[in-house]
Amino acid sequence: MSLNRILTELKDFKNHFLLWFISLIILVIVISTVKLPVNFLLNSRYIENSQGIQEKKTLISQIFIIIKKDLLPEDVELISISPIVAFWVEIKISMLISFLILAPYLFFSIVSYLSPALFPKEKRKLFIFTIMASILFFGGIVFSYIFLVKTMFTALFSFNSDLSVKPFLPVDEFVSWTLATLFITGFLFMLPISMYVLTVLRIVSVRFWVFRWREVFIIFLIAASIITPDVSGVSVLILTIPMILLYTFGIIISARAVKKVKKQH
Repeated sequence: MSLNRILTELKDFKNHFLLWFISLIILVIVISTVKLPVNFLLNSRYIENSQGIQEKKTLISQIFIIIKKDLLPEDVELISISPIVAFWVEIKISMLISFLILAPYLFFSIVSYLSPALFPKEKRKLFIFTIMASILFFGGIVFSYIFLVKTMFTALFSFNSDLSVKPFLPVDEFVSWTLATLFITGFLFMLPISMYVLTVLRIVSVRFWVFRWREVFIIFLIAASIITPDVSGVSVLILTIPMILLYTFGIIISARAVKKVKKQH
């Protein structure tokens, strides 16, 4: 590939993704600084007294209160050990929320960037895959938020009560663990798409997926143990079971794709 071609590709890449990146930065700044009435997101479940409903807080502050109430065990107290910690916590949450809001636009930019090199039929398939990947990704995040994160924290802090020790958790660790678990679970839920692509590209056969299920399930257990370091095994099973179901779904759609290709030939 010539230098001019490379420069042209880089310019095209910049044109497709620069606006998304600028939008991300602007959105991070806006949701980090704009203050709104507390009842914009919070209700009586999250507000300790009725007078607090008249206050104004940033969107990030309100979102953090919701996350803390929903995911942190009641007997655990968050602490901040540095003046800069709270600032970085807000930045992390702002970037996550901004990324999720702009994720559809990012996926559209990817499709737009790749579309000139594809046939109309391939463009339609890519669009469908983008929608499926988005649904699986957000589904993984929602699943992790509802079923996984609090179970993990509850199991980990259960040993404190056995020792009669007051549990404390640095706020930056709480946010980092939570965001990492949400994002990793979201990407793991995209497993069927990855299996489909590898099968269609003939990198991995359907036969491999079918006959290597034992090794794959062991990998799921190991990965779940690393992602959710819960010695009780509850959160490990909560994550492993849907991964097994997604793996089965991946085998089904991969087999259907191979069967369709054989019919066409």
